[in-house]
Amino acid sequence: MNYQVAKKTFASWIKSGITPFEILNALRKLQVVGINLDQEDDPQVIFESINSTGVALTNSDLIRNFLLMDDHNQDQLFDTYWIPIETLLRRNNSNNDLDQFFRQYLITKKNSTIMERKVYFEFVDLFKKQRFTHESALQELKTYAKIYASFLYPDEAKYNDQIRDYLRELKQLGQTTCYPFLLHVFKDFQDQRIDEKTLTSVLSLITTYLIRRSICNVSTNSLNTLFAYLYARVFKVAQNKEKYYEAINKYLFSQKGKNEIPADEVVKYALKHSNLYQNQELCRILLLDVENGDSKEKLATQNLTIEHIMP
Repeated sequence: MNYQVAKKTFASWIKSGITPFEILNALRKLQVVGINLDQEDDPQVIFESINSTGVALTNSDLIRNFLLMDDHNQDQLFDTYWIPIETLLRRNNSNNDLDQFFRQYLITKKNSTIMERKVYFEFVDLFKKQRFTHESALQELKTYAKIYASFLYPDEAKYNDQIRDYLRELKQLGQTTCYPFLLHVFKDFQDQRIDEKTLTSVLSLITTYLIRRSICNVSTNSLNTLFAYLYARVFKVAQNKEKYYEAINKYLFSQKGKNEIPADEVVKYALKHSNLYQNQELCRILLLDVENGDSKEKLATQNLTIEHIMP
């Protein structure tokens, strides 16, 4: 994998005008530093100390090293778990989606908001409190990564067309704040605690909630907190899982103030008077829904642009 990255990087440098001779000269200036550790030294602590003085690694880099660095079964864990996780979430040589996954995963597990700069430390804390082994932690991460990949790439998701449509709309809206809550819900579906109909109903509710707020241009500032706590608050009463969708629906419709669902009259007014044209992804979703309705032959969405419509 490192070879492929290096090859691609060198090729891009040469294409930009840098000569092979200049690249070779630069490589000759590289230095490799070896650090000998005593038996009582913790390699992870040494690694963290060195990392804190140089260019900071990403959260996914730190978590990978924490889970793999001092494990006697490092190669097997890397091939069985880490490579599949990276394949699912790390595309275009960017760690961004992978880093976001770890943050959303931790929000799901801790049912609380987590700042980006605290992700690694929160992961280590979770690892210790849950009494994970390196393998059990990687195993769980792989399970959640498969779910999270369906949020990022709905067209590749192995769900029915209706579920993929909702995931596609959520991605178009850019409403990633709901992902920690949906990780809970999709995990319940995967564990057969809910059926496909319930999963679809919950997705419809969340999508409708977010679309209505977008139409009315309601601030999204409170959504991080709402979705971080939503699952824990709805199901703190165990019996609510017997009425899964109904319990979530009731909780959302009971919200007041900044988290309430905009009423029909407010939505109708916004549709008539708000400048929706500025949010072209929202316009695309609404117009396609009007166009397609319940038709089995859906209008293709590729290469469509939003244009002015005569009254």
